[in-house]
Amino acid sequence: HLDALALPPGCRAGLQVPGGLNYIVLTYALWRIQAVVIPIPVECPDEEVAEIVAKMQLEAVISARPSAGAENFLPGFYFSRRTPASAPDNHGLNLAFIRFTSGTTSARKGVALCHETIRDRVLSANRSFDLGPEDVVMWNLPMSHHFLITIVLYLNVGATIVLAQQVAPRSFLAELNRRQGTVLYCAPRYFALLARDDSGRQMPSVRLAVSTTSSLPAETARDFHRRFNRPLVQALGVIELGLVAINLKAPLARWDSVGQPAGDFRVRIANPDAAGCGELAVAGPGILDAYVAPWVAREEILHDGWFHTGDIARMDAEGRVYLLGRKTSVINRAGQKIF
Repeated sequence: HLDALALPPGCRAGLQVPGGLNYIVLTYALWRIQAVVIPIPVECPDEEVAEIVAKMQLEAVISARPSAGAENFLPGFYFSRRTPASAPDNHGLNLAFIRFTSGTTSARKGVALCHETIRDRVLSANRSFDLGPEDVVMWNLPMSHHFLITIVLYLNVGATIVLAQQVAPRSFLAELNRRQGTVLYCAPRYFALLARDDSGRQMPSVRLAVSTTSSLPAETARDFHRRFNRPLVQALGVIELGLVAINLKAPLARWDSVGQPAGDFRVRIANPDAAGCGELAVAGPGILDAYVAPWVAREEILHDGWFHTGDIARMDAEGRVYLLGRKTSVINRAGQKIF
């Protein structure tokens, strides 16, 4: 169906559809025709969609809702061509993905990633996760916000993904046990909901429960461990970088740490004060290829090979990272960041 639309290689296509199997299929189909995918959350108001279309110079949009001039090219999906004010320039890169985000400041920008960059960060992340074909991952995060080192990683290693239709804790736990889920990767808010479940169901098949998207509250870490006798492993993911750190070695004793560098990453504290607190800087594989609108190449973004995250942090003697705050204000709502 996409071939019939004759989109040119390297074109930028917005994808605004609900998370689920169709979201995955459409993303990979767009990649197969060499399009660059720009996810647009379904909850975006029309004025924000218009901003994304204009700033990211989109040439096409696939949506689950009809709009003026859109054609129903698949059941339940609508395609519309767009004409940007100026032709987009991918600067010769093999781009796969641009995420419109606030990045490390409140200035809105697009994070551009090549296919090779996504491959590198997926391989690095799995050196920590150690996922394989025997794993069954229970999924309930928004795909427009979480896709590359989650869905792409799971598919790459041949793991099974269970797209949980029921997010109520009791139903979710029943599905988890029915599917023999081995990995949970959720926001702290959802782990807190699970910890309050009174059904008595346990999760004997789960080997790894990862808390991400925002800081893990002490109460959630404690309640989840008490309820399921499983530690919550806190992790730090950054859209510009991938999986930066994960607390695999001391999830109970150091529950408030995002852990040590994940995969092939290195971390340091830039310009620390007398107490050792400063900006978290990261070096390693899978770092973004550029910012878009305006275009800023990776070489101009990095500081002697290091990416400065905008997170204020400290490190202990074992190299564990503790996040203390942001250089700019951010609200995290169910895994969606609002700057």
